[in-house]
Amino acid sequence: MTRLREVWTKAIRPEDYDVHMALAGQAQANAQLVTDWLSSNPPNSDSTILFAGAGTGQMFDFLSPQVLSPYRVTFTDINSDYLKCLESRVKSKAQLRFRTLVDDIERSQLPAGFTLVVAVLVLEHVDWHLAVASLCRLSSDSVFVIIQENPPQSTTAVTESQPFIGTMRIFRDIHPMLVNREELVQEFDHHGFHMVYSSEKPVLCEKKIVGLGFTKNC
Repeated sequence: MTRLREVWTKAIRPEDYDVHMALAGQAQANAQLVTDWLSSNPPNSDSTILFAGAGTGQMFDFLSPQVLSPYRVTFTDINSDYLKCLESRVKSKAQLRFRTLVDDIERSQLPAGFTLVVAVLVLEHVDWHLAVASLCRLSSDSVFVIIQENPPQSTTAVTESQPFIGTMRIFRDIHPMLVNREELVQEFDHHGFHMVYSSEKPVLCEKKIVGLGFTKNC
């Protein structure tokens, strides 16, 4: 995972990543899955929500400010340049109360106690067992994760469905791997979180973006 960490902290320019995601159509799907989860399982007003590994925040171009405006929101990422891009996006949404912090999802230094912790297409790019442990420690109530599922012949999380743009070409040689849904559910269960929700959105090249919601066992 050290090599992937270097990719995301040093190699990939934010603008190249945004173009890649736009071509793949995944930001729209991510935004809808988050919206659907919050509509089905709304936290109490003024609750705290953490978006861990929030990246450049492209998803928030497609997510209505009203969805998050009742809450106090924290966005984290390991790359400070990505968070600067996110800030410029989110600041235009005047109703949103938010902050950004540099943090490592594998070994988060944040205090526990967030009502909801969200991780969108992050687990494929980290040691996901460590990341799940962090997500569960940080949450006092629920966790919502989005993962990617590919057709059987495609096992890497970043595929050249469109020509790679600029620094994204590094993924011709580095291949983040998908996370198995059943194994992920078992890992959350190990940390005391039970899956209560699932939803899927199709994207290009027969891929699916999958949202999974977990709540803390009483």
